[in-house]
Amino acid sequence: MKISFAAAQGCWGVCSADMAISIAGQLALTGWAFSLGLSWGLLFDLLRQLRRHCREGWQRQLLDVFYCLVCGALLILFALRCGGEVQLYMLCAMALGLLFHMLLLSPPLQELWCLWAESGRDTVRLLSLPGKVFHKWVKKAGKLFKKHFHFYVKCYIIKMQKQRNASGWGAWRGRGAQWHKRKKAKSRPAR
Repeated sequence: MKISFAAAQGCWGVCSADMAISIAGQLALTGWAFSLGLSWGLLFDLLRQLRRHCREGWQRQLLDVFYCLVCGALLILFALRCGGEVQLYMLCAMALGLLFHMLLLSPPLQELWCLWAESGRDTVRLLSLPGKVFHKWVKKAGKLFKKHFHFYVKCYIIKMQKQRNASGWGAWRGRGAQWHKRKKAKSRPAR
């Protein structure tokens, strides 16, 4: 069983058994590079819709970094699949694929992306409604608890003071200094 170099390297048929580069293989790689450029444009359009709904600048920057990382990873995977190198005609095909998407496919698809973005936003809004209601309830309960907790603490303190006064301990604690002064004054001999 003989394994060809092209199958062993996994280079989409560009390489032949005698290490010559075939025209059909280059056309196949050009097609794959063109489709890679189209996928970059598609991802850019999807992230463009997300960027429009971002309120903070750091969220947009995070989406840009995500786009660059995904495009870079796809380019590296493409280069590894092509035998470890990206030639100039492949880069041109990628750029033409991206340009083709931006000029011809992107404008008609913008309305579809907007519809999907609005539908997604409405779905998230609908799914987050129970959480918002729960948050409002917890906030109101917290205010009510704070108000009544303070009231009940005061009531408890008053109740404990009444119990202390009824048991006689309050005489020692509350009026102890006055009672002690009177007792010392009576016990001292007159001079």
